[in-house]
Amino acid sequence: MNSHQSRDIAILGGTFDPIHLGHIIPAQQIIGWMSISELILLPAHIPPHKSRPLTPSNVRVEMVELVCQQHDNIACDTRELSRNKPSYTIDTLKEFRQEYPAHRLFFLIGMDSLISFTTWFEWQNILKLCHIVVSTRPGYDKDTLSEETKQLLEQRQVSLESLGKEKSGKIIMAPPCEYDISSTMVREYIAQQKTVEQYLTPEVAKYINAHQLYNPINKSNSEVNARQKKC
Repeated sequence: MNSHQSRDIAILGGTFDPIHLGHIIPAQQIIGWMSISELILLPAHIPPHKSRPLTPSNVRVEMVELVCQQHDNIACDTRELSRNKPSYTIDTLKEFRQEYPAHRLFFLIGMDSLISFTTWFEWQNILKLCHIVVSTRPGYDKDTLSEETKQLLEQRQVSLESLGKEKSGKIIMAPPCEYDISSTMVREYIAQQKTVEQYLTPEVAKYINAHQLYNPINKSNSEVNARQKKC
């Protein structure tokens, strides 16, 4: 690990309900492209922009940990699960900035999050704490963005080559990734008894099958209910 890499950390938040290749592969591509040595997966407890996760937090963490065990450069951070309130990004990034004052922090988001970014709680202050890296999709069209988001990009977007050594404040568009997968789609496929192994790591697929997660027939499964303890 060189000195440049040791001062860069990428953070990917989400409910991970469940974690799938659409989370893992684009994130791995981005940190490889940016020469970042560490990716932190940040499971959310109560995401402010989404409904509550279907699956208990400790079950979602176990799935994330299964992924981390297969990658030396990925770690799971559970700090948001200890809060009995919505997981605001600004609160988490303040903690990371205090813990890693010398590091550049890169917060990874998808195009859907970029579209709503200017509605996030204290979004202006988020950019004072980190850089934003957007995972784009093929056919990405800037014209579909709101005027406020377009203005934000005009002011903040830079190329990776021109980023410099600043620790925060910029937005970078990552190269397009073909993995257009959502957790909602995976859950719906499981409920419809469709195969989902191609969207998951083998370890996560085996875990979901063993615990009969997302199967409406087994919603009252005693084993799942027994897991609904505080993480």
